[in-house]
Amino acid sequence: MPPITSVTPIVTPAQFLGDLPEFKDTSKYPTSSINYWLAVATVLLDPCRWGAMLQIGVEMMVAHELVLEAQAQDTALIGGWPGISRGPISSESPGAVSVNYDSVAALETEGGNWNLTVYGTRFLRWARMAGAGPLQVGPRCGVGAGTVPGANGGSGAAWSGPNCLPGWFGS
Repeated sequence: MPPITSVTPIVTPAQFLGDLPEFKDTSKYPTSSINYWLAVATVLLDPCRWGAMLQIGVEMMVAHELVLEAQAQDTALIGGWPGISRGPISSESPGAVSVNYDSVAALETEGGNWNLTVYGTRFLRWARMAGAGPLQVGPRCGVGAGTVPGANGGSGAAWSGPNCLPGWFGS
């Protein structure tokens, strides 16, 4: 895997901020952090699996990480320990007012840390959709995908499975 500093993200900070303007406060969300998480997401998300949803997946992953990072920084500013994991609020009683949230309705089943932000739940929901269906095993998508030198009589192409087109089975 290439070092993060040598990765060219598929989403620019300008694109990210145009789509998610809530992250424009550079004191809370520095450009360097946005660049870092854009590079990480570019390395981790497989374009073959995400297809046309890749940019949205990258943006949701980055937004999730930026929110967690900002929470850790806010905790450090008040003298707390940054990075301590907390779950979603299930009950709160400030003074005489009591507030309860049905957090289960907004969470993804077995979502782990992705359930800590709305961006994470969106990311996980779409990641599960992007990961659904059959998968052709091979080195990468695009030119040469699924090729195995010497396979199928030396053609170099991996077998893609039976042809399901009309007429294939004599119909």
